[in-house]
Amino acid sequence: VTNGELPQAIDDHEVYLITGSPSGCYEEIHWIVELRNFVRSSFEQGKKLCGICFGHQILAHSLGGRTERAKVGPIRGLKQTEITGFLPGWMTPAQERLQLYYSHGDQVMNLPEGGEILARTEVCPIAMFRVRDQVFGIQGHPEFDRLFMSELIEHYRGTVSQERYLADRESLNLGPPDKHVVAEWIVRFIRATI
Repeated sequence: VTNGELPQAIDDHEVYLITGSPSGCYEEIHWIVELRNFVRSSFEQGKKLCGICFGHQILAHSLGGRTERAKVGPIRGLKQTEITGFLPGWMTPAQERLQLYYSHGDQVMNLPEGGEILARTEVCPIAMFRVRDQVFGIQGHPEFDRLFMSELIEHYRGTVSQERYLADRESLNLGPPDKHVVAEWIVRFIRATI
């Protein structure tokens, strides 16, 4: 997508998954504008849309919500995620809390019409959302492993306070992430009603 490569036709696929990016989904960069248009068109044509991190943000932003810089600054590390919303049938096994790796500077502040918050963290009020069974977004990274998260924290060490850096590092000792649970949810979401 960053090279201007989008599917030639929306019907090329039944589902679209949008992953992370260091860019802001609100930026007026050509590929981001094109992706926002593609998201809107895909949604209007009934395609399933799934987003992780930047993908989560651009889905909400493109469909009428709002994404902006996180007021607390960049968020990194293993974070407790509270499941707050109605649990659709594809969110099994059901859980009240998750631990996930996070690495983001932006966050969704308002959802599009029909959006429902499914989870939050202490500093991220919309950590997971859905629009019916057509759109699913998650701010955390179920695809990250501990080594990758550790290297990200080191990479960004000079951009945060020493206190924040140490807290981010210490979070990695809180146990394993529930990434397999979230991976199952994503697969079930995609399969539901296709």
